[in-house]
Amino acid sequence: SLPRLANNFELEGMYGHLRDVLMKIGFLNPQNPDYWMMNIRRFLSRLPLRAREVKIIRGVCRQLDWYTEQVEKRAKEEN
Repeated sequence: SLPRLANNFELEGMYGHLRDVLMKIGFLNPQNPDYWMMNIRRFLSRLPLRAREVKIIRGVCRQLDWYTEQVEKRAKEEN
């Protein structure tokens, strides 16, 4: 059988996680974060994402989160 497609709950969780991490790394403009997020959502919604693919994207987000926290921690230790 084919791998299961991601459900709406999984997709919305991924988009929220992606938005948070893109804000954290300064990719999204804090004054209008929805501008780029709508484009990202449109782009990703063209693909029938499988549950495993959503987990991969969220894993990348977790790693970016971890990395930015490490950089921030090192910067504080140096000051």
